Amino acid sequence: MESINNISSEYDFINQRIPCLYSSVFTPSQIDQVVKFCTLTPLEPTSDIIKNGKKIPNNNLSRNSKVFNYNDSLKSFFKTLDNYIGISNKETYNFELNSYLEHRYMEYSTSKEGLNWHLDIGPGKYNKRKLSYSIFANNPSEYEGGDLEIILDHDKTFKVPKEKGNLVIFPSYLLHRVTPITKGVRKVIVGFIGGKPFK
Repeated sequence: MESINNISSEYDFINQRIPCLYSSVFTPSQIDQVVKFCTLTPLEPTSDIIKNGKKIPNNNLSRNSKVFNYNDSLKSFFKTLDNYIGISNKETYNFELNSYLEHRYMEYSTSKEGLNWHLDIGPGKYNKRKLSYSIFANNPSEYEGGDLEIILDHDKTFKVPKEKGNLVIFPSYLLHRVTPITKGVRKVIVGFIGGKPFK
C-alpha cells in the first residue's frame, strides 16, 4: 500500500474516511499530568486482542494500561480534548455523538508483534464507538517502531507523526495498526466517543 505523510494536501473537504491530525495541541504539562495520574498505581496487562467481540490472548504483544475518567486535576486536558473532538466532528464527520465511552493510558514495550490491522468498532458493547482518538504521550526519541498507521481510501496509508502532544481523531471503522516496538516504551492516551450505532 502507498504511504502518504500529509493528508491535508489531498483531502481538504468533508470526508468521513480520513483522520484529523492536530499537531502539538496538548502541552507537555497536560500530558504529564495524565501520565502521573494514571501511574499512581500499577498499570494492568492488556495484551489481549478483540476478535468477533471476544478477548483472545496475544503473548507476542507487551502492553499495559489504565482506564481513567474526568478528574479536576485533569480539567485542562479534557477541555482541550473536548474542543478538538468538537472541531473535527463539526468540520469533517458530522456524526451524532453523545458521550465518551472510554479514556485509556497505555504503554507498549518491546515485543515480537505490534497491534495488527483492526477496527475499533465491533459487535456488542463496541458497536456504539464512532470516533477514536490517540494522543502521543512521550517523545519519539524514547522508542523505536510503534508507528500508528491508518488506511485511507485507495489503499493508501497515513503514518501519524508521533511527536509528544499530537492528537489524531478518526472514525472507529477505519482500519489501523501499531507497528512493533523495537526499542524503548511507547506511551499513548487513547479513547472512544460514542453515539447511536451506525445503520
